[in-house]
Amino acid sequence: MTTLIGLTGGIGSGKSTVSNMLKELGVKVIDADQVGRELMEPGHEVYSQVVNHFGPSILCADGTLDRSKLGAMVFGYQHKLEKLESLTHPAIISEMDRRFQEYSDQGERLVAFEVPLLIEKNMQHLVDEIWLVICSEDTQLKRVMARGFSESDARTRIVAQMPLKDKIKYADRIIDTDGTLQFTRIQVIRYWSSVCGCILEG
Repeated sequence: MTTLIGLTGGIGSGKSTVSNMLKELGVKVIDADQVGRELMEPGHEVYSQVVNHFGPSILCADGTLDRSKLGAMVFGYQHKLEKLESLTHPAIISEMDRRFQEYSDQGERLVAFEVPLLIEKNMQHLVDEIWLVICSEDTQLKRVMARGFSESDARTRIVAQMPLKDKIKYADRIIDTDGTLQFTRIQVIRYWSSVCGCILEG
């Protein structure tokens, strides 16, 4: 039986780092953002629906989606964001489930859904366990600013999400990334081993 975990955490929490560590352990990680990007490429039904609704101004000259333009169009406008999500989320979830079923049929012991807004969007029922990646508020702010955002923009993006401390009550396992990479890796390996019954050799 395949265990499906939901890997989540706020922007700058270290989620991608944990995801990469799981991949190094052989875990199949299905990234919701990546699936969304693939479905928004020309030729996909979701792409057509989004362009039909929001107009050709969100496209680059080559016909591909300009994600920054679309983001600017919906960011801060709840009704527009909800419309975008209504067009994209069902298809993303369906595709993620299809990939999970493939991995399950192949006999994978552990598969992860990487979903930043897993808790905010009430998607907990989709997974067997929730693994929450956390860090201090100061660390989170520094990491987001390191991506090129001003302090003001970084704080705006952080407060747009549910605070990490409020997500803890939903988590089955918590991974603290405030320490060294080795400390983070130890936590990941411990949880991976306890769930899939594997022992890391060497």
